[in-house]
Amino acid sequence: MAKDSLYLIERPQVISNHVHENWIAGKQGNPAYGGNIQEGAIETMDGPIISFDVSKGSSHMRGFLDHGKPAGKATVIRHDLEGFAKLDALRGRIREETGSDPVAVYEFTGVYSHTLERYLDSIGMRRYGVSPLESAKVRKAMIRPTKNDSLDCRTIAEVYYLRPLREGRSDDEIHVGLRDMGRFYHYLLEVKVVEKGRYRRCLDDVWPCFDKVIEPDSPKSLAIISRYGHPSKIRSKEQVKNFLMKLPRRGRASTDELAEKIAAYAKTHVSGASPNSYKTEEVKLMSARVKGIIDESERVMDSMISIAENLPEFASLKTIPGIADVTAARLIAEIGDISAYPKADSLIAYAGLDPAVMQSGQMTGEHMHITKKGNPHLRATLYVAVTNMIMSKAENMITRYVLKKKNSGLSYKAAVIAGCSKLLRLIHAMLRNGTCYSDK
Repeated sequence: MAKDSLYLIERPQVISNHVHENWIAGKQGNPAYGGNIQEGAIETMDGPIISFDVSKGSSHMRGFLDHGKPAGKATVIRHDLEGFAKLDALRGRIREETGSDPVAVYEFTGVYSHTLERYLDSIGMRRYGVSPLESAKVRKAMIRPTKNDSLDCRTIAEVYYLRPLREGRSDDEIHVGLRDMGRFYHYLLEVKVVEKGRYRRCLDDVWPCFDKVIEPDSPKSLAIISRYGHPSKIRSKEQVKNFLMKLPRRGRASTDELAEKIAAYAKTHVSGASPNSYKTEEVKLMSARVKGIIDESERVMDSMISIAENLPEFASLKTIPGIADVTAARLIAEIGDISAYPKADSLIAYAGLDPAVMQSGQMTGEHMHITKKGNPHLRATLYVAVTNMIMSKAENMITRYVLKKKNSGLSYKAAVIAGCSKLLRLIHAMLRNGTCYSDK
């Protein structure tokens, strides 16, 4: 018996209703597969393929003429022109032998697969992405569930031949750009929290009780700290006033009053560090760093909004009470092209908000948790959107739904998560139909 045959598992001929529910689009947190399957339909894939086990900078590659018919052994290719030339050669050999152009099948590996995807799109080669969860399921079902880079090519091929997949496609540049900007904005927010905490600790040492005079994170406060570093460097009201007048968004009356307060503070407070200490130098550096992060995050968000404003979905989302420009832009960035989600359930699964059903014996599954096997950035954006709606007391169906769930006995967090799913269903319906918000 051939070595490969030891690992093959039987192909299903009919998808049952139960299995179908787990194979439809997005059930594993990615909309790139399983989106157009009919109940009870025979859905197995055929024909030649080239499977890839993608890693950082390289991939193991193996061709298949059909299910269970490998075209040679797995080989390693680098993600460069020389490596992709080997891919082109294998593609040509398979095309000559079968008379059909092979498709590419690979496992989603985050940023590592982007180079391969871009090259496949550039040469017009059809591609199918496989969820790592799906490959793990198939591996467990094999007679010898061994895992290594070479055998992973075969496992990925098995997923293609056994599972209904939807052809992947390159998102348009606008949505890709928005997503990248949104991810960078999220990163900046996380960094800002960390750096502000360190800055505040330095400030309390060098400028004790300065937060009683002015908000420490305000542009004017950060500029003052970055410029002078130590209270002893401030000698007069006029000195501070002249500096503040050079800053943007100044008001003459408020500047005069603020300069007087800061000058009075410098005369009456004792610093916990000397003017020439490293702590003083540190607070200057940290204030400049925090200001830089804030400025950069504002620039990124302004750019996101200016791009998103040109998309029809932006205007549609803005009609939902409680959705501001920033939230609308971030939602569009993470959702991308709505056509990738044939049903609301696929979008909810992509966000990782679908319930993880656990039902056995006396366990009813009534108190289920969400899977969280989806896009964490989309999930976080939805959570912030719903909480902002609640805090601002926005009048819409989402806030009413959250209140209803909370009154029924759910915790605040569980009610908000339920509201996130409700909001995502609403967004899916609005964007798919090109409609505005309606309370009816």
